[in-house]
Amino acid sequence: MAASFGLYVMIDPHQDVWSRFTGGDGAPWWTLEAAGFDTSSSVLHDTGSAVLHQHWNDGEMPKMLWTTNYWKLATATMFTLFFAGSDYALGIPALNTTIPIQEFLHGQYLEFIDVVAAAVKDSPNVLGFGTMNEPSNGFVGVEDLTEVHSPTLHGHVLSGFDSMRLGSGESVNVSYFPSHFYHGSIATLNPNAKIAYLSSDLDVWKRAGVYEIDEVSGKRNLLRPGYFSLAPGETFATKYMFPFYKKVQQVIERNNPEFVTYAEPYFDTISVDMSPKAPLFDESSGAKLGFAPHWYDALTLFIGHYSSFLFAGLIDWFFKKNLNEIKNGALDTMHVVIGETGVPYFGSTKDYTISLDRTLKAMEANYLDYTLWCYESKNSQSSWNGENSPSLGDLWNGEDLSLYSDGRGRGLQAALRPFLYQYSTGLEVTYQHFDAFTGAYKLVLRGNVECGDCIDTVFLFVPSCHYYRWVKFTLSSGERHYYRGVHLTASSGEVHHDRASQTIKWTFPRIEEGHSLTISTAEIID
Repeated sequence: MAASFGLYVMIDPHQDVWSRFTGGDGAPWWTLEAAGFDTSSSVLHDTGSAVLHQHWNDGEMPKMLWTTNYWKLATATMFTLFFAGSDYALGIPALNTTIPIQEFLHGQYLEFIDVVAAAVKDSPNVLGFGTMNEPSNGFVGVEDLTEVHSPTLHGHVLSGFDSMRLGSGESVNVSYFPSHFYHGSIATLNPNAKIAYLSSDLDVWKRAGVYEIDEVSGKRNLLRPGYFSLAPGETFATKYMFPFYKKVQQVIERNNPEFVTYAEPYFDTISVDMSPKAPLFDESSGAKLGFAPHWYDALTLFIGHYSSFLFAGLIDWFFKKNLNEIKNGALDTMHVVIGETGVPYFGSTKDYTISLDRTLKAMEANYLDYTLWCYESKNSQSSWNGENSPSLGDLWNGEDLSLYSDGRGRGLQAALRPFLYQYSTGLEVTYQHFDAFTGAYKLVLRGNVECGDCIDTVFLFVPSCHYYRWVKFTLSSGERHYYRGVHLTASSGEVHHDRASQTIKWTFPRIEEGHSLTISTAEIID
C-alpha cells in the first residue's frame, strides 16, 4: 500500500522497555517466561519489577514514567540476558530447554527478522531495516549494585540490588519522585512480599551467585556488588552492540543485499549520551550500512509542554550543534537518519507548533533525514478535562505525540515543509532554512564533484498549505478572489513550479561557487 502512494519504508523492529508485560511493547510474553518471570498476572507490577499503565491505580500516571522500567528488574534483566547472558548467566538455559538463554533469545529475534525480511525482500520501496528500537544495556556496566544508577530521578528510584530484592519477594522502602527531580515520599514496594518469578528457584541472579537469601533470617545478602562491571577499556557498545549489529546485518543482507541495515544505538541506563556514536563498521565489506539514532527535545518531552520562557536562541544553537555532532560521528559512507523525533501535543496549538518547528529547523540546518513519531489513527483529545489532561492520547502509557487526532492533523504548519527529495549526484546542501510562520524558504547547493558542462537537476516538494490560501472579498467592481501564491527566486538556471503536484524542478549548470533558491509568498489578485 505504501508503494502505491510513493512512500519509501524503513522497517523498524520496535520495542520499548522490552515488552508490553514490562510496561512497554515488543517482545512476546514467552521471552520473559523463558527467563523465569511470571507474566500470568500483575505480579511484575505488584513486586515493583516493572510499572504497568494497566495496573496503575494511584491517580493519573505521571508522564514518561514508563521509561523508568529500563532500570527496573524485569527490563534490565531481559536486556542483560539478551546481549550478555553468555557472560553473566553462564550455564543458565531458557526455561524447559537446554539452550543457553542468550542463544535462545538471539536465535528467536534473528529468526523474526529473517521472516520479515523474506516477506518484503522484493518490495522496491523498502529501504532497509533498523537493528532494534531503543535497546538497553540492562545491568551491564553497573559497577556497584548498591548504588542508584537511574539516569533521572523519576518514579520509584532504587538500586540494582533493591530491584533484585523486590523480585525475590522482599518489601523495600524507596524514594518516590512523582515528577522529575521532585521528591514526593518514601514508598513501600511489594508490601505483600510476592515474587516476580514462576518459582524462587528460577531467580536468575540468585542462580548466578550475585546474591543469596539466608535460609534462617531470610535476609538478602549481596555477594558480588561489581558483578556486572566491565573490564578497563571495555564498553557495552563495542563488546555487545557492534557484534549484534553485524548479526542482524547478515540476516538482512542474505534476503536482499540492497537493503540498508540501520544501526540503532542503545539507551544507557547508567548515563544518558546526548550524542550517540555510530559504529565504525568495516567499510571494505561492501555492506550497506546506516545509522538511525533517535533525537528529541528532552525537556519538552519529559515535562510534556513547550516552555517559552527559555532562551530560544541558545536552545536553537544547542540543538543544531548536538545534531551536527551525531551526524559527523558516522562514517561518510553511512546514511544517517534520525529514526524518531517529535513533540508532545499538550498545551496550545501555537506552543506545540513552535516546539515542532524548533526541532525540525535543527534537522534542516544539518540536512538530516528524519521520521516523525508518531501517527496513531485512534488518537483522541475528545475526552480532555478542564485541566487539559488527556485520557486517551496515543492509547499508550498516556503519551500524546500523534500528528493526527480526532480526524485532523496537528502541528501541520510546522510538519509540512519544503524539502529536497531528489537531486543530481555530486551536489551537496550547504544551507537551508524554512520559516513555518511566513513560508519563506532558502536553499543553497554547491557542486563537490567536477562534471564539465553537465546540467544539474533538483526536485523539491513545496506544500501548498503555506502558499495558497483563497480569501473572498468584494471590490466596487464586484467580487474578486485573492490568494497567496509562490514567489521563486533562483541565482541561476530555470525553475518550474507544478502547483498540482506541489513540486519544483530546478535545473542549472554546475559551478563550485554554489546556487541558491528562495521561496516566499506572493500576493495575487485573480
